[in-house]
Amino acid sequence: MRIYISHSTDRSYDFREFLYAPLKQSELAKEHAFIFPHERDYGDDPRNMKPEIERASFVVAEASYPSTSSGIELAWAHEAGLPIFVLYQHGRDYSRSLLVLTRYIEYYSGADDMITKIQKFIDDNSHLR
Repeated sequence: MRIYISHSTDRSYDFREFLYAPLKQSELAKEHAFIFPHERDYGDDPRNMKPEIERASFVVAEASYPSTSSGIELAWAHEAGLPIFVLYQHGRDYSRSLLVLTRYIEYYSGADDMITKIQKFIDDNSHLR
């Protein structure tokens, strides 16, 4: 499966260390292709991500930090009919507007828990392309 990773680029959140690195080092990375939007050069136009999202099997949204750009990506995913799995860090909160886009919202309490919950989402949604 192709899994698009949507997240904030807020300066107080080191997504490369706390999101990308654990996913890359996980068993999931051996079976699935993660799309990390801030690892490749897509140019200055954020619309360049829309085709990547549309080719994904589903989207994982790390929603611990509010982000307009992530919200736009999730709207594109929703428009394309893709499942959206929202994760947020235990002790933080997420925007309630995400409930319009998905019913799959869970907190996690560390990298291992995040990976376990993504694996469970995959297992529970085996019909995904």
